[in-house]
Amino acid sequence: MIRLDDVQELVKPELAEFKRRYDEAIKTGKSPIIDQVVRFLAGKRGKMLRPTLTYLSARLLGESNERTHFAAVVVELLHNATLLHDDVVDGSDKRRGMPSLNAIFGNKISVLFGDYLLANSLLAMLECGDTRVFEVLARTARRLAKGELDQAARSRNLDMDEETYYRMVSNKTGALVAASCVLGGLSNRADESQVEALRAFGEALGVAFQIQDDLLDYTGKESILGKPVGEDLKERKITLPLIHAFAQSDSQDVREIKRMVARPKLGELRKVARFAQERGGVDYARQRAREFSAQALQALEVFPDSQVRRLLHDFSSFAVERTH
Repeated sequence: MIRLDDVQELVKPELAEFKRRYDEAIKTGKSPIIDQVVRFLAGKRGKMLRPTLTYLSARLLGESNERTHFAAVVVELLHNATLLHDDVVDGSDKRRGMPSLNAIFGNKISVLFGDYLLANSLLAMLECGDTRVFEVLARTARRLAKGELDQAARSRNLDMDEETYYRMVSNKTGALVAASCVLGGLSNRADESQVEALRAFGEALGVAFQIQDDLLDYTGKESILGKPVGEDLKERKITLPLIHAFAQSDSQDVREIKRMVARPKLGELRKVARFAQERGGVDYARQRAREFSAQALQALEVFPDSQVRRLLHDFSSFAVERTH
């Protein structure tokens, strides 16, 4: 099993600097409620996946620099802003195994703090002084919103096919991972072909990562996931394991499972998970995650073999082998 800590070892100094700069970007000292929220969130930092990819992508072309630090902070600000909004929309009361911001401070504060992070992201983009950075992040923000809107609309009638799922996942997760990689490359003057390779790598990696995340809703353990197994089903999210299982089933079975998802009860959610496993949905999703991971690795072939490229290979393996 690939360990994320091993992948991050090379960019450990950059990640330490990232933490300092990120905290500096959001603290105010003039607003008690903002500082209170910042303190609450300080102990809930995630795996720093996107900053890791930004720094490794930059390292493919040279050393990390001031522009790389800006890029890493900008992407993470945008990512965390969307997470806060998502938790409110989904009614989630946990984030990484701990109470979510909206569970403690309420929906209004959570949404407004998400807006605050988004505003800080916009300011950081301007400080980068590169219009390409602004364009990449603006397009990414639009895709994130579109992905969330598509998911919200589909969850109302539990209508989701495989093509729509990939498009939604690409907008929700692939876009942000791709932006992390592209901005890392741009910070070291990547040329057009290198930018396209990093974009393709990040996009495919993001989709693979999200498929694995959706799989864990059916196969993981709450103690290591940081969220109850079946949480996506509770939020009426139809993901790839169930989509494929539906395609292998008759209309009567599909209607019955959709009825269970529409008004979720714990016992019935276990039946839904078994249904996805027995009809091949879990195995199929695992196979597709690995295929997207392989597609991501293929995009990196334009870069010469190096320690950094091998670490990005390891990151791709981690994305589809992880248990949390």
